[in-house]
Amino acid sequence: MTGPDKTTTKAMRVIQNREKEKERDRNRKRVKNDEEKRKKEAALNEIEVNDMFARTAYHDFLCFTRGLIIPSATGPQRFVTCMAGFQKETFAALAPSLLAVRDGTLPPIRRYWIERTKKAGKDSDLAIIIIWLMAFPKRPTKCQICASNSKQARIIEDRAVEILFHNPWLSDYIEIVQSVIRSKKMPREVWTRIEATGTAGQAQGQTPDLLILNELVHVDRWDVMQAHMNNAAGVRQGIVIISTNAGIRGSPAEVWRSEATSKESRWSSHIWSNLAPWISEEDIEEARRQDPVGAEFARLWQGRWISGIGNAVDEAALNKAFRLKGPTLEKESGWTYLAGLDLGVSHDHSGLVILGINRTEQRMKVALIKAWEPSIPTEGGKLEVDLDWWRGNVIG
Repeated sequence: MTGPDKTTTKAMRVIQNREKEKERDRNRKRVKNDEEKRKKEAALNEIEVNDMFARTAYHDFLCFTRGLIIPSATGPQRFVTCMAGFQKETFAALAPSLLAVRDGTLPPIRRYWIERTKKAGKDSDLAIIIIWLMAFPKRPTKCQICASNSKQARIIEDRAVEILFHNPWLSDYIEIVQSVIRSKKMPREVWTRIEATGTAGQAQGQTPDLLILNELVHVDRWDVMQAHMNNAAGVRQGIVIISTNAGIRGSPAEVWRSEATSKESRWSSHIWSNLAPWISEEDIEEARRQDPVGAEFARLWQGRWISGIGNAVDEAALNKAFRLKGPTLEKESGWTYLAGLDLGVSHDHSGLVILGINRTEQRMKVALIKAWEPSIPTEGGKLEVDLDWWRGNVIG
């Protein structure tokens, strides 16, 4: 090949390489543009999906709960994939009344008692309720969350912040500012105030459409809680949700619980006394080891109402120590017996209690308890106690 031919061939190769490089640049730009286009389309699709979901959730609270992404025990998940049966049951019971509160009609049920074991999701579920009411309002709606101290009061707010983080589209509908969760569309008219109620005065005057009394077993100012309930009694279109773990037997919280569970026509009670399904065996064993007596473990993790007598001795052991197998029917050596008799002549029952005292052992015990009904008819149709029997067998 002559000199000019070589020069021409080299020039052609340079031109071809340049064309190939240009083609590669065009391909890279095309790929980049296609990727950006796909991202835009995906973003548009996500916006469209969120808009469609919001339109459905506006009318359907249960749809809203199922579609949320929550920070589950194993990471962010769509709630429908990990919702426990007791949560489904509670949400289903609440849904008609929440819709009525939102729409301004009379709720079918106005009082709810939610009692669960530790880490069973009651606070996050309450946060979801608040978020739905704030995101999709139809009218001015006031909600109030109350607890005995600031730490307890902030729990539901913290759960709401987490839900907004995992569902950023909700930020178009609500905002959380300084212990207030409110609607962006109607911020002055639709809000939830979260507060620690330290004095009864703070409870006066509020007439919320939804009142949540959270962590009831930690309350030490029951006049405040009663003031809240008195305020709620005047809101016929409002509802009250009481949320708590198990507590102390004989406490005001147990009295309220008895009221809720005994009046099914007025209260809807939802009590979960088992471990939440997402609690691991390792965590439970650790909690059990940290409470060797077991009272707090029983209260928090087994949903049992305990005596509150302290942590030095197991409650079952105390019951065994104070409970005899049966009455003492024969006189025992070293024991002195005192009898107390309540003898009603007519109408009233009669009762006999025998108390045993052992001075040497410094012990006392109830030896016998017996009661009788009036059984002897009189001329006036009344019944009297058989006084002759009492004189011959007890008094004599």
